[in-house]
Amino acid sequence: MAKGTSEQATKNDIGANLGTMWGEKTHVKIEKVCKYPGPKEAVTAVQSLLTKITRTILERTIETEKTKSIGEHLVLLQKALTLLSTDDFKTIQNTIPDWTSVKESTEEDKIKRQIWLDALPLTGTDSAVTFITELIKENINKPEKVISLWESKNLLEALPMNLVHPNRHILQSLMNTMDILHQRGAKGYTMYYSASHLTVARVIRILCANEDRRPEEETRGQNLNEMFRHRERCPKQVVKKFITDIAAKLKVTTDKMKRVIYIETLCHTGLRSVIPIVKPYVNRRIPGLTPSSNDFVRSTTIFALHNLVAKHPLEIRQIVLPVYFNKTEPPKIRTAAFGVFARSYPSLGELQHVAADSWTEPSIEVGSYVTNSLETFGNTSDPCYQLTARRIKKVLPQVKRFHVGKHHAQNIYDSWFDTIRNFGLEHRYEMTPSNESFFPAAVYGALGYNTDTLKDYFYKFALNAQGFTSRNFHDAFLQAFNIRPSEDIPKVKIPEIFPEAHVVPRDPEFWRFTVFQKMFYINSYYYYDSEEHQTGDIFELLKEHFLHYFTDVNGRVSGHIVQVYMPSTYQTRAVGHALPYPVQFEMRNPLLLSWKFDIKPIIENSFGYSIDIIPSVYYSTLYSNQILNLGDCKHIGVYHEKKIAATYPFKVILTIESDGKMHFAYEFSELNKTDWLNAGWRRKSVVIKRIPDERFWTSDTKVEFIIKHTREFKVREKEPVPEDKWVKQVDFKSDESNYKAYGKAIYERIVTISHIQDILDISTIYTLSKTEDTRTNMHLTHLHTLDGALHTLHLCTTSQIPKLHTNLEIHSTFTAAFIRRPNEFKYGDESYERQMAILLGFVGPKHETFEDAYVVAGAVGRYKSLESMLNKELHKPAPKRSFLPETHEECIKDVKAGKPQSVHCLRAIYERAIYNHWDIRCRWNKVASCTLMDNYVRTYDMKTIHTPLEKECSYILTTHCLEHKKFAIIVTTDHLEPGKKKIIIYLGKHTIVLTPPKRERYVIKFDEEDHEVRFLQPIVFEERELIYAVSNVAADKSYFVEIHAEKVGIIVTYDGKNVKTQVDTRYKGELCGLCSEFNGEIYREMRGPKRCLYTSSVDFTKSNIVGKCGDKKPQHPYICANKGNYEWSEEHTEREYKPTLKRNIVLHEENRICFSNQAVPVCNRENSEVNTELKLVHFHCLPKLEKMTKKLVMESRRRILAELETKSTDMSKEVEIATECSV
Repeated sequence: MAKGTSEQATKNDIGANLGTMWGEKTHVKIEKVCKYPGPKEAVTAVQSLLTKITRTILERTIETEKTKSIGEHLVLLQKALTLLSTDDFKTIQNTIPDWTSVKESTEEDKIKRQIWLDALPLTGTDSAVTFITELIKENINKPEKVISLWESKNLLEALPMNLVHPNRHILQSLMNTMDILHQRGAKGYTMYYSASHLTVARVIRILCANEDRRPEEETRGQNLNEMFRHRERCPKQVVKKFITDIAAKLKVTTDKMKRVIYIETLCHTGLRSVIPIVKPYVNRRIPGLTPSSNDFVRSTTIFALHNLVAKHPLEIRQIVLPVYFNKTEPPKIRTAAFGVFARSYPSLGELQHVAADSWTEPSIEVGSYVTNSLETFGNTSDPCYQLTARRIKKVLPQVKRFHVGKHHAQNIYDSWFDTIRNFGLEHRYEMTPSNESFFPAAVYGALGYNTDTLKDYFYKFALNAQGFTSRNFHDAFLQAFNIRPSEDIPKVKIPEIFPEAHVVPRDPEFWRFTVFQKMFYINSYYYYDSEEHQTGDIFELLKEHFLHYFTDVNGRVSGHIVQVYMPSTYQTRAVGHALPYPVQFEMRNPLLLSWKFDIKPIIENSFGYSIDIIPSVYYSTLYSNQILNLGDCKHIGVYHEKKIAATYPFKVILTIESDGKMHFAYEFSELNKTDWLNAGWRRKSVVIKRIPDERFWTSDTKVEFIIKHTREFKVREKEPVPEDKWVKQVDFKSDESNYKAYGKAIYERIVTISHIQDILDISTIYTLSKTEDTRTNMHLTHLHTLDGALHTLHLCTTSQIPKLHTNLEIHSTFTAAFIRRPNEFKYGDESYERQMAILLGFVGPKHETFEDAYVVAGAVGRYKSLESMLNKELHKPAPKRSFLPETHEECIKDVKAGKPQSVHCLRAIYERAIYNHWDIRCRWNKVASCTLMDNYVRTYDMKTIHTPLEKECSYILTTHCLEHKKFAIIVTTDHLEPGKKKIIIYLGKHTIVLTPPKRERYVIKFDEEDHEVRFLQPIVFEERELIYAVSNVAADKSYFVEIHAEKVGIIVTYDGKNVKTQVDTRYKGELCGLCSEFNGEIYREMRGPKRCLYTSSVDFTKSNIVGKCGDKKPQHPYICANKGNYEWSEEHTEREYKPTLKRNIVLHEENRICFSNQAVPVCNRENSEVNTELKLVHFHCLPKLEKMTKKLVMESRRRILAELETKSTDMSKEVEIATECSV
């Protein structure tokens, strides 16, 4: 590096002499002896460095010396900032554009502002903290702000882990930022409130949590911790007052957001004294809260204990372990408790207790979560959990494995494996999917940990959600993209579907969630719910932030997103505390990410955008271990540096034409990356530069895709050959190597029956230069039956390659057939032994299918009994019964008793359904199913219940139990033919009636019109809703019919006597009927449509009767929900009462909302109105957009608005008022 100029001298002085000496007195003495640069010089250096870094980013090149030094500039910027006083920070802030003027600022000023705000919390000095807190307090309630609320929140979240000397003064300054935002309804209030409280808690954790740990045996590690501990002791009186104040607020608050934030804040401190405060919220029922709200508070508290468990494992384990072992708790509460328990360093005895308890675990959801958690921890490489991992490995063989269904956490794997001889290939995927419909239960864990580069790269994410339904999430997501969701059942049809029956809606109160995220030293924790969403809180704040930075005065969307990280800085400061003389060890990892984008609409297309994107990354690793020689004020030591700079500018063009054809093109003008390596004091530098090979990629290279997809339903009127005859004609057993004949047979079979034809055309144009391009066209045709049993996929690929002076054409054909489907309603008829799967693949030069193939691959899967395989290897053949499933005989007895899908039979079917020779298992796509047999039902949660169905009665098999229902299935017994049933399926506004077949023919009534469904000739009833029927035959020659409603998300299989329903996982917790609620709560499986919990399966069955049929009165004890409390009583069921609850009526007009001046009687939330009367009601109206109006709307749900009684009357209207309610 050249010397001589004043600018370079300043840089060298700062780089060499501005190192932070960790003891304050020593630091002052060294400053005097070595004549360190003063604050004025540091201000100039900061301004200069900000300008240099900003202009380097604007240049968007990695070829210059400036790019090479950007990491060093970031380190120098941080060091220079540590010398500034509060006034110096203000001086620099005055050169940065204010928030209100950002939109009109230049691109350079916008980038500089982002770098400045990212660098501020990295300083960590007292003056920096004072400046940040004063800046926030002065601007937070102003309309014309210097920094936005979003930026204030970001500063606080990044601050605690970067503090140089945490002390009482800093803690008090941060406390003064907590309750300064005046308006509860202000945009961003929730996020700022959380950030300010959590910031204080994190500083308390740094100051006090280590001292708060229980004394343990003295070790070398403990001595090192004592040496590294900050000299500033914990300000116990300040902390005690803070804890006391938060605890008092928690006790009296009714604000849902604040309650959650207070609990998280207390736990974040890491102090033992908060454990008695938060412990009651794990099990306690808070007065005034509904059971749903209580469960959310409980789960939030349990997840918050992750912040305490590492420091106080014994105390926390004593709290969560009883919750996990209490099998009457909801699955989500139990899985949350087990997640904390697993991180509490459990003893071997406790783990053995868990393993033994898994064999009596009634909930598959909890069992599968426990199984996967133990497998994950047992194989962890995290050094903190090695003792736990060794203990888990000892008990893991004793744990029951749970691998069932897509809707449960599980371990999935695929294998080509001989399960008998333990020989073959196996590959495992360890996954813990969602235990809820859409969101996983909060899992605190590291998703990335890199020990070679970013030493403390530690990312955590957790989500705790409640109240999301298929309507407010799935349907809302589709509507956001203008996709029409499935239809609801019209409300006028509900009394017709459920006569003389009251189905209590399972609608949650509202959706809500907490989200936790840790990125390097930045911690974020937010609470958000539907009520906060109505104010447009977070989305409006993000939109405002985006529009300020990334749109100009003309509305053009362009700009730079710049983020600066320095993750390992705070880790190195502790080393200096260990030695009495001035030793400086530094490990710096400056990381700067830049994302330049420019979005332009393409006007001539119906939908089209051109997007220029330039992502760049500048990353350095700097290590120095040096001793300061006070004689000449120079450092002696070792220095190592590694720098990486990369930029990948590219352009994307996306257009979608009116006919659905999509054009997608991209081009990279540069593909640059440069590494600089330096060992020692800037000697022997090595430069590694990546340069694209211009034979394959130049600056003019462009790749364009043109994609078009069409679908057509091919209807065939001709009666197909039955499957058994077709299989005999093809004779798959004659020559298994004759794949050509097999492929042709499958293809001819598909084209002779009704099927779907999907055609996908993809054209690729690879333009290397203006005179040279390569074109590839792919034409894919996929023929498949609606039931998915037969598939043929043909891919024609043609390429024009100028360098080869020829055109290439390759044809690939793949076929699959799954034949002789076993009858899943039976066992013991050997149908499982006859099933077969065929997979074939061909690659050849001709269009003719299966001709002159280059490559042929195929596999035929058949069931091979254990007897046929193992008897060949035994000297003395064993009897057949030795090779049957363990539960074979029990299942035969159950079949005779009318329970062909009992637990014994399910185990037996599973064992006999395995292809032992060719074993491919993938249970990820298995959906939840419920089966109704003669007098038994197997529910969605895999529990078998005796259901004595009375003759001529109709029952709710399963229905969507929200207020807006998607489907309902009613089953009616046939009094003329015992055992046979009629099925009525309601899908939106459509009705389907299934009756037992006559002479193996099914006549299905769809919207009052009869349709005969012939074998393998599907009928599409409603194309928009994707409702169709398929008739097929099982291996035992029994016929069945399947109703598919793809948009609704259900499949119904019916053979005249038995019925099976399969539902999409988005309905989890939203169903009711004989199939129960699909919520994983096995102990509450017999909960009826009225939400009464029965102890007798007879009473449970009766509760699902619709219409006037039989005696519905329960004969055994049961529990019903009333006003949120559960009581043992019969009078709370099926009774009518006069409403005593009163609420104000809220009417939404065009631009105003009107509230009744007087509260009127209303029914409880779970109950319905029986009788009403028309009354004249007076209303007071307020503007819709006023904050007070929104507040009153929320308050009206939980209290009487007494303040409206004296207000003027703006409108009078006759309204139906409840006079009688039904429980």
